[in-house]
Amino acid sequence: MKVWLQVMWLDAVVLGLFLGLSVRCWAGPWQTWGMRTFLPVMASELCGDLPDRELVVPEPAGPSNDDREWADYEATARASLISLELTRDTEGSVLRRIVLALDGQAIDWDHVEAILVDSSEAEPAARRAYEAETQEEADEALDELLEFPLLWYDIAERSDLCKELGVS
Repeated sequence: MKVWLQVMWLDAVVLGLFLGLSVRCWAGPWQTWGMRTFLPVMASELCGDLPDRELVVPEPAGPSNDDREWADYEATARASLISLELTRDTEGSVLRRIVLALDGQAIDWDHVEAILVDSSEAEPAARRAYEAETQEEADEALDELLEFPLLWYDIAERSDLCKELGVS
């Protein structure tokens, strides 16, 4: 049975490649065989057109899945800090880090695979980072903020997320 399923899967891959279809393999909530990039955004940008902003690209990783996952994690963390910086510079912004995980380098909603957002519990740490008066206070607040994992949302949840964040 196992051999038969492997042959069926291989046949599907070969047929897909022959027909010019994109073949994907489940490797995590937002990972595919394509190149993963990350776009830092603010809540106000989540509900409209995507900004023309530089993408955060993972550093080249080793051949293992663990290496690629670590590179994606580091790129996500860098993008989340850029998002925090964008939010800090905009008065009245929602105090959450928001990162879009894209498949490839095209910046459009068709290529967004997932939305990564801070929980509301992370907002006090973000506020402390904004209000820090010394580098030591800022470092402590950022360390605390980075303890909060970004929550994963499917792209289909975008409009609900906009309502939850109070932006339209």
